[in-house]
Amino acid sequence: MGIGRWVRDHLDHDDGYEPDPDAIVTVAEVGQLVAPVIVAALQAEAIEARAVELHVGYHGLARMHVMCFARDCEAAVAIVDEVLAAEG
Repeated sequence: MGIGRWVRDHLDHDDGYEPDPDAIVTVAEVGQLVAPVIVAALQAEAIEARAVELHVGYHGLARMHVMCFARDCEAAVAIVDEVLAAEG
């Protein structure tokens, strides 16, 4: 078996990992102005969400991470996409 085959087999192997539905995940990294709009849209759909400010460097642009529970991630990403499409 070559190393390429071993890597493919290793990456395709099901290790039985089940993600924790109570884990907090980031569903969007957006600017400060649109983050509250996304959080409001998620909360309107009964998805608990928060926006956390992230500074990149001392003088970098401030970005916001919109976060929710892993169990709501798929629905949250769809809502984020809708909001961002509407915002243009």
